[in-house]
Amino acid sequence: MRPFILLDFYSQADCIPPEVRTWPRHRVLNWMRQFGEVREWPLPSGETAVQFRALTGLTTTFVLTEDGKLSIHLGEHTMLAVWN
Repeated sequence: MRPFILLDFYSQADCIPPEVRTWPRHRVLNWMRQFGEVREWPLPSGETAVQFRALTGLTTTFVLTEDGKLSIHLGEHTMLAVWN
């Protein structure tokens, strides 16, 4: 994988190296932990929400499913599908 530093997941999600997008969910989150703090909590829908706080202080809340679908939380009840 080419060098890639994750500073802000919201603005960089589309630029994440393609091979990372094919990794299992746990591996993606472990990779992200190199660049900041990852917190997880269950949602009523059965999915798991994740918050990534980069070393820059920028925070992104998102859902990454086991099958690799990524949606970023934009506000109350609004999600942006990024990886499908």
